[in-house]
Amino acid sequence: MDRRVRPLSNSIELSLASLVALVAIGAEVLFQVLVLAFSLPAGVQTWVVVVGNQAVFFLTCFFFTRAKNIDLAELTGVRRVPKLYLFPLFVLIAVLCVLAFAPLAGLFSSLLRTLGYQYTPKYYVPFDNVGLFILALLGLTVLPAIGEETLMRGVLLSGAKRKGAVFAIWFTSLVFALFHGNLTQLVHQFLLGVVMAYLVLLTRSIWASAVLHAVNNATALVVEYLHEGGSMGGDVYGYFTANFSEGLTAGAFIGIFSASLCLLAGALALVTYLIKCVRTRAGESVMGWQSLLAEPSETAEKRDTDGIFYPYEKYLPAFLVGVLALFVIANVVSEVLK
Repeated sequence: MDRRVRPLSNSIELSLASLVALVAIGAEVLFQVLVLAFSLPAGVQTWVVVVGNQAVFFLTCFFFTRAKNIDLAELTGVRRVPKLYLFPLFVLIAVLCVLAFAPLAGLFSSLLRTLGYQYTPKYYVPFDNVGLFILALLGLTVLPAIGEETLMRGVLLSGAKRKGAVFAIWFTSLVFALFHGNLTQLVHQFLLGVVMAYLVLLTRSIWASAVLHAVNNATALVVEYLHEGGSMGGDVYGYFTANFSEGLTAGAFIGIFSASLCLLAGALALVTYLIKCVRTRAGESVMGWQSLLAEPSETAEKRDTDGIFYPYEKYLPAFLVGVLALFVIANVVSEVLK
């Protein structure tokens, strides 16, 4: 069949998916260099980069998939909207992820500070103006839920899952963690990536990860806003940062952390059970959790097996991880040598 009229595919090779991510990262770096050349005010520059980065991620995915005759909407599963009763559970899981993972990230950050690494991600968030804060909140929640999720849990996960669910979850979570370019966010983003990838494979749609990503960012920003405005006590804020210097006790920390982990595990188990019930009622054979995360056989039969046909393409996933690791190493070196 003539390629120009071939029906759009709903599958992508891991090598091509990794190439898409590499091109998106390269385009992001180029865009940031161009923005820096205009010498914009710090606040304006930050938000041009925030908005522009997400546009770069989405457009890279869009043009690559169109060039390969791949249906991006089908690839990301946006047409397969999960049952509405699952969305409150996604929100709950996102909040529990912050409660469970933020303290671990705080402990890791404390360890890094003792080693001389004290990097803090910089965003121009106007905590002293409610209206501007709401705009910043929307920018840092909605846009990443579209741009980053299309790239990470849409394109990259779709390629990685062809090598199995376990590989897909760990690979995309590692890429997502390194993607942020610093050690401070490594723990939280990796663990959050695991949960998001699991839910995307379970629901066969990035709606779940988009909700989690948006609510995770929103929760973190609201916590900072309440702390900056004096509405949140130092002991409560200290839990999220694992800072025991402002009244937080070890007993309270362990109790909240343990409860959050248990509730998170319970919420994930409930979503898994509900999805299993839906699949069973639809006549799908579900023999275990791995079958829940796998694609239906009829989808697998339609996979596009065209490679990108050039030497060493199988090394692209490892090259992607290597490039991102170099960015993190460069960040570490620059911070330690300050």
